[in-house]
Amino acid sequence: QSYRRAALVLWHWAALRRAAMRLLWRCALVHSVALHSGGVNALHPSGVKIFYDPRHATHSNAKGHPETPRRVDDCRRALEKTDATWQYLKQARTDAEESVRRVHSNQHISRVKKASKFYRFGRTRLAVDTYAKRGSHQTMLRAQSLWLDAVDHASIQNELAVALSRPPGHHASRHVADGFCLYNFAAGAAAYALDVLGKDWVALLDFDVHHGNGVAAYADEEARVMYASAHQAPLWPNTGDDPSDQGLLGNRLNACVKRGADAVEFCGAWDRCLKFVADRVSGSNGLLVVSAGFDALLEDPLAQCRLRPQDYVRIGRATKDAAETLGVPVVLGLEGGYSTKVGDAFAHSIRPWLGDDADLVEVEAAPKLARRVEVCESNQLPEPGALRCVSTKHGPLTIATTSDGAAYALQKRLPPYGLATRFYGDFDGQVRTIKDRGSGTKFYVDSGDVRGPWCPAILPKRPLARRRRAFDGRLD
Repeated sequence: QSYRRAALVLWHWAALRRAAMRLLWRCALVHSVALHSGGVNALHPSGVKIFYDPRHATHSNAKGHPETPRRVDDCRRALEKTDATWQYLKQARTDAEESVRRVHSNQHISRVKKASKFYRFGRTRLAVDTYAKRGSHQTMLRAQSLWLDAVDHASIQNELAVALSRPPGHHASRHVADGFCLYNFAAGAAAYALDVLGKDWVALLDFDVHHGNGVAAYADEEARVMYASAHQAPLWPNTGDDPSDQGLLGNRLNACVKRGADAVEFCGAWDRCLKFVADRVSGSNGLLVVSAGFDALLEDPLAQCRLRPQDYVRIGRATKDAAETLGVPVVLGLEGGYSTKVGDAFAHSIRPWLGDDADLVEVEAAPKLARRVEVCESNQLPEPGALRCVSTKHGPLTIATTSDGAAYALQKRLPPYGLATRFYGDFDGQVRTIKDRGSGTKFYVDSGDVRGPWCPAILPKRPLARRRRAFDGRLD
């Protein structure tokens, strides 16, 4: 009996000790957070808070798809080197789906839910290049939660709130998914700010290199929002290419730049977006929601602009100055960007809110491109709209010719292997896709380091009569 009493006393003593240790740990954690946040605010009166979902990789696309979890992982590693504070998402907000329903139809949400059932295997194609898999719907709700948390935080604190989410969302419209986007997070955040927080207006600003056709469609339905986009045109999704088109309600701006635009041109287009908003809003009970796409970088495989990571400092500085002039908070969320330098560009874009002296940063034109590489003779080029694999000093290369006669060299193998290309599809040099003439399916391709057409020239010198039969009608 005495042994049992002694064991019971020891057990109670150990339990009390564990409870005391937990209490001390919590007090120390609260104290350290208070010191950390106080120090950040003292150094940076307008600091940065980043909202991040550690389970974003639950949603993934097929192998070779440009939208991958690596994008957010690269951004996280780069942003962790800054003085920004972080908040990790534990679970999706209870009002996340309600926010999604404000900007999407029940039929569309049902399609995504059905494709995300736990018993489903593989991926369901919701659009040409947009997929859902098991768990995708819940991952989208977690991503929407990041944007809602950012809106709440920016509305209370004098800080830039960043939603580090994926996949992008600005191509998704009320009834359809599109352009890697299942739900439109920026539109959902804007609707939440208007209907729940009681904002008088929301300005949706977008510096993704692709026009946000889904956000533009939402702006045509909601008079309390404005949408201004700086993007390349012509380029997929082939909307927003008319600068004079201000939408059904006169609340949209298309600030287009041409293919090959450098930092001076792109930043000038962004300044026009900010001026468009400043000229049309009144009162400080508003919000700036910025769709931050970093696919205008020179290295991006899906566009042809020529920005460097440090050029995004000026975009951040101009946005911060505009928000201070208007007296409104700013929410910034990740959209596109598919090169390995997205994280570096993202870190530069938030520098103005971290007290860096961005005024000293000069935006220069991107360095001139290397001379075009001479690959093959003109008589080796395929007919317009077709492809052909030829042997060059760089190895076998698939050459594609557009309908206007421009020739491109493609590095990666295109599906399906072995199909005669003249019967397969049309090559679009603007967005680098091959379109199947039968189903309308588009496949993205990679044109490598050379930007623009490869000039037909004198290489290789020797005739290819013997080898042409082996390569014609074959994809490589």
